[in-house]
Amino acid sequence: MLFEDLYPGNASVMEKLLAAMEAGGVTAFTGAGTSMPALPSWGTLVRNLVDEAAKDGRLDGVTAASLRAETKDVLYVIDEIYNAVGEAQTKARVCRLFSSLDRPTEAHTLLVRTAFDRILTLNYDAGLEMAYAEQHSQHVQSITAVQVSEVDDWLRHDATSNLPPILHWHGRSADASSIILSGSDYVSFYERYSARKETLRDVFKTHQVLMVGFGFSDPFIERELNSVMQPLPKANSHFAIIGVDADNQGNIQLERRKYSTKYKLETLFYPVGNTYAGPDHKALLVILEAIAASRPRSASRAVTSQMINKQPAVKEATISYRSSLFTIGDKVIYCEPNIWHANSGADAPVDTKISLSELLAGNFNCNLMAPHEYGLSNIGKRIVSELILAGRKALYRDAHGVPKYRKGIQADVDFAALQPLEEFTVVLDNFSVVEHQRTVRELVGTYEKVRIFVLQKTNFNGDLDDSLSELKFKSFNVAGFSRWDIRSVVNIMAPDRNSDDTSVIVEKVYADLLQLCIPLTPSNVIMYSSVLCKDGSFSPVSRLHIVDRFVAEALQRASDAYADNFNFINKIDLISEFCYVLFTKGIPTFTESEWIHYCKEYKGKNLVEFSATQILGDLHNGRIVVKDGSSYVFRYRMFFSYFVGRCIADRPEMLRYCLAENRHLELDGLVEVLCGMLPDCSPVLEDLTQKLTLSMEQFYESYPIRGLDFHKDAKWEASKQDSLLWDTVSDRLDKGPASTQELDELKTSIHAERRTADQKVSIIKFIASEKSVTNNAWYLTTALEGAKQASAGSKKAAAVAVMGGHVLAYEVASVFIPLIAEKKYVSWNGFTYINLIEDKHASEETSDEEANKERMQGLVAYALPHSMGRNAADQFGSRKLGQVFLALRDDNAIDTNIKRHLLFCLLIKSKPTGWLLSAKKQVGDTRRDDIYLRHMLYAALMQFNSEINSESERQGLKELLATMRLRRDVNLRSPSPKAIKRAIGQLDAGGFWEREKEDPNS
Repeated sequence: MLFEDLYPGNASVMEKLLAAMEAGGVTAFTGAGTSMPALPSWGTLVRNLVDEAAKDGRLDGVTAASLRAETKDVLYVIDEIYNAVGEAQTKARVCRLFSSLDRPTEAHTLLVRTAFDRILTLNYDAGLEMAYAEQHSQHVQSITAVQVSEVDDWLRHDATSNLPPILHWHGRSADASSIILSGSDYVSFYERYSARKETLRDVFKTHQVLMVGFGFSDPFIERELNSVMQPLPKANSHFAIIGVDADNQGNIQLERRKYSTKYKLETLFYPVGNTYAGPDHKALLVILEAIAASRPRSASRAVTSQMINKQPAVKEATISYRSSLFTIGDKVIYCEPNIWHANSGADAPVDTKISLSELLAGNFNCNLMAPHEYGLSNIGKRIVSELILAGRKALYRDAHGVPKYRKGIQADVDFAALQPLEEFTVVLDNFSVVEHQRTVRELVGTYEKVRIFVLQKTNFNGDLDDSLSELKFKSFNVAGFSRWDIRSVVNIMAPDRNSDDTSVIVEKVYADLLQLCIPLTPSNVIMYSSVLCKDGSFSPVSRLHIVDRFVAEALQRASDAYADNFNFINKIDLISEFCYVLFTKGIPTFTESEWIHYCKEYKGKNLVEFSATQILGDLHNGRIVVKDGSSYVFRYRMFFSYFVGRCIADRPEMLRYCLAENRHLELDGLVEVLCGMLPDCSPVLEDLTQKLTLSMEQFYESYPIRGLDFHKDAKWEASKQDSLLWDTVSDRLDKGPASTQELDELKTSIHAERRTADQKVSIIKFIASEKSVTNNAWYLTTALEGAKQASAGSKKAAAVAVMGGHVLAYEVASVFIPLIAEKKYVSWNGFTYINLIEDKHASEETSDEEANKERMQGLVAYALPHSMGRNAADQFGSRKLGQVFLALRDDNAIDTNIKRHLLFCLLIKSKPTGWLLSAKKQVGDTRRDDIYLRHMLYAALMQFNSEINSESERQGLKELLATMRLRRDVNLRSPSPKAIKRAIGQLDAGGFWEREKEDPNS
C-alpha cells in the first residue's frame, strides 16, 4: 500500500526509486523521524531542553515561555540554552538521552534490511548499528564528518560489497563534543569548514539519495540542503519520504513541485495521524516495508549467522558497546575490564582476577558491581555482543524496564519470543537488590534455563541479598584502569613516543591520580592523559592541575568572556569560601537551602549578582558534587580539599590561624593543596618539619634506640662468591631493563587503587598526642612533594626530617628482627613491616628449626638497609626534589651510614643534573669492604632493572655499577673513563674481572 489514493503520484515515484536502486544503488539519508517514537523529534527535544533549563532555574518563566513559542528558528533557541546552561552541559544532556536507546526502532530495522549501498544519518543515536547487528549478525562501524579519510572511502564505496560504515554527519552521542545542535554549531561546522558542505554536495552530485525521517521545518532542510541542492542540475535525481498531516492534507501537487524545484527531490508522501501522545508516523513503516520487500539486502551483502560461525575474524555483533566508547581522533579506546572475585565463600577466592571470557564460559548467575563511571553498562553490552556472536541468545535490558511479575514478563516484547525451556542470557543493568529482587525470581521461575547477569552501580561495594544465594549468584567487583590500560591510552594519544617516554607518562598518570585519591576510571585517565599528551607531546603538570582543569571545565561558560559577568573565577572564589564555612563547621555536605542562603549573604556582602541555582546546577552537571538524598556531597574528596585549600591560600591571616590551630591537618589532601597553591609554602614546611622532629625526639626519649645499626662497621668479606655475584650483575645487565608489562606489574599498588573507592570526606580534629612519627612523616612527605615554591632552607630541613623518619623505622625494625623473621607481619606504634623473604634452604634442614630461625633472622637483618632505601626512594624520591638531595650530599646532617645510604637511593631515583658524579663520589668515599657498598650495588641494580629510565640514564647506571666493581675489586676511588669503559664492556659481555690492579692514572 503506497497511499496512492491520498497522494496521487506515489506509485510512480516508487517505481523510479526501485529502478534507481536496481540500476546504480541509492544512498539512504535519515533524519530524526527514523528514531521516533523511541527518541524525541527535533521540536520535542528543544522544548524538553527549555523545560529542563527552566526547572533547574537557569531560565526565568518569561524567557522560557518565549523560547517555547519560537518555532521558526529553533537553532537560536539552542544557542539561548547554551548561554543559560552551558554548551558542554547541554550537549552532555542530549548525548545521555540519545545513548539511552537500547533497541532499534522498526524504521531502523527496515532500513538495514533494504539494499541501500550506504547510509548517511543526522541522528546521534546508534539505532542503525544495533539494527544491522540484529538483522545480519555483523557489526557495522560508525564514522563522523571529522574523519576525513574514512569519509572519502565511504564516498568511494563499491555498492556490490557489504555495507560501509554508517556516517553520522552531525556527530554521535558517544562523543558530546562532536554533535551539531545550535545555530553557532551549524556555522562552525559548515561555514568555517567549507569542505564539509562540498562533501555533502558531492553526495548528491555523484549518488542518488533517499531522504527518510525529515520534516518540512527541519533545520537541516531549511538551512543547508537548500544551499547544497540549488546549484545542482535541474533533473530530479533524488527521493524523499515525507509525512503530511492527515487532518490538513493541503495541495499535494504543489508540495511535489516545491520539493522538485527547491530540493531536486521526488517525494513519497504518507499520512501522519494525530493522537493524544503526539504525531503518529506508523504509516512511514508501510512505505519502508514495501521498499525492503522489493529490494532486500541479499546474503551477498550481509554475513549470515552460519557464515559467522565459520569466520572467527568477524567482529562484535548486536548492541554495539563500541558506540559509547571514548575516542581520540578516529581511534576508539577499549581496554579489557578488570574483574575480581568478591565472594567470601571458601570456593570463591577473594582478590583473584577473572577474565570476561571465563565469566561467559561459566554456568552461574553473576553480580557485577562497580561505582558509577567504571563502564559497567558497556561491559553488559559487551557480554551480550559476545554471546550473540557465539550463536547464543542474549538480551540487554535496564532492570527498571523489566516487569516484576510473570504475566508482565511474558507479555514483554523481548521475552514473549522466548520458550520456557529455551536457553538464553539476560543482562539487567542498573540493578538494585531492593527494587528488582522480585524480577530476578520471576525470571528464574518462568524460564528454567535462563542465565542472569546483574549490574550494580554503587559507591560502595556490596553483595547480593542472602535470599538470592540459592540462585547460584557469584559476585564480582569491576576495578578501574590498570597501568597496562593507561599505557594503551598513552600509546594512542602519543603514538610516536618511545617506550621510555611512555613509561614516564604512565607513571605520572597512575601515581598522580592515586595520590589525589581519584579513581582510575576511563574518563579520569583519558582526561589527565590528554592534558599530559597535548598534541602528542609530553607536558608534565602538577597533580593539582588535574583538579584545576576539571573544575574550570565544569564551571566555565562562553559568557565568561564578557567582563561584567560573574565568571568561573568568581564562581570558584564563591564555592571556596562556602566550602571553608562547611570546613569550620565540620560538615562537608550541604543542602540546596543552605547553599541558597549562603549565596544570598555573599551577594549582600560583596554587592555582586549571580544565579545561585545556576551555579549549583553547574556543580551538579559537572559532577563536582552529586546528590545523596536531600544533601549534596563532593564526588571526590580532593574536590572539597581543593576549594578549602584555595580559600586558605588566598588569605594569609587564615593560613596563620590554620597553622596555629593545626587545622591544616584535619582534612585529607589539604596540605598538598596549600603547598601547591601558596606563593611561598615555607611556613607549612617549617611547621610540619617541627612537628616531625619533635615527635621523633619524644620517641627517642621513650625508646633510646638512636643510632642502632647492626651494619655499622660491618664488612663485605672477600670470598669466592664475588665472581658469581658479578656474573649475576652481568646477566641482569645483559637482559636489560624489565619489559613494560613487568614494569607495570612491579609498580602496581592494589592498596592505593582500592583506597579510591571510598570518597567520603572526613574532618578529623588534630590531637598532637595521638599523632605518631609515621603520621607526621606522611604529612611532611606530602607537603615536600607538593611544594610549588619554598625556600631552599625549608626544603632541605624537611628532607632531612623525612629521612630521619625512615632512619627511625630502620632502627625500630632492627629491634624487631626476631619478631619480623617469625611472624612475617609486624605492626607497632605506627610502624608496619612485612617479611616477603623466602628461605630457599629451609626445606633442606627442616629438622633443625633453630638453625632455620637464625638463618631467617640473618636474612631479615641483611635486607633492612636495602628495603629502607627502596621504600624511601619510592615514597619521596621524585625528580622534582632531585636538587634538594644533591644539596644534601655534603650536609653535616647526613652523618651516619644509613642516612648516606638513603640519600644515595634518593639520588639515583630522582636523577638531578650532576647525579652521576655525586653518586660516583659517594662510591669512592665508601670503603671497598664496607657492607654498605654491597647495599648500594643492589640499589643501583634495582634502579636499572625495575624503574623507569631514559637510555642516557641507563648508560649512567651502567657506569655507576662499573665504578662500584672497580672500587670493590681493585680499590679505585676515582677510576679513569678508560677503566670504567673497560669495566662496562666486561660486565656487558659477562666476562670475569681481571684481578690485577690498574694504574689509577691510566
